[in-house]
Amino acid sequence: MTVHAAALSTSTVLASARSDLHSAVQADDQHRRHQYALSARDNAAAVLLEPTSTPLELDYARWYFDDADALLTEQAVMQSDSSGEPS
Repeated sequence: MTVHAAALSTSTVLASARSDLHSAVQADDQHRRHQYALSARDNAAAVLLEPTSTPLELDYARWYFDDADALLTEQAVMQSDSSGEPS
């Protein structure tokens, strides 16, 4: 059963972002890490764009977005370094 994104509360979406960040950090391969980090960043962005988000939710969403983005950037730099192409 699929739940429409609009039906999810911001606290639920934040919990998903947090969980995905933990999964990304614990992932045993780069593909899984990348996928979890993308999901965390997307969920955090959804909260950031939601007009009903509270100031506290926005703070957490910014932290999660920045952490997920840092994981994605780190992975992109590592891939660039290993391919021999300039980053």
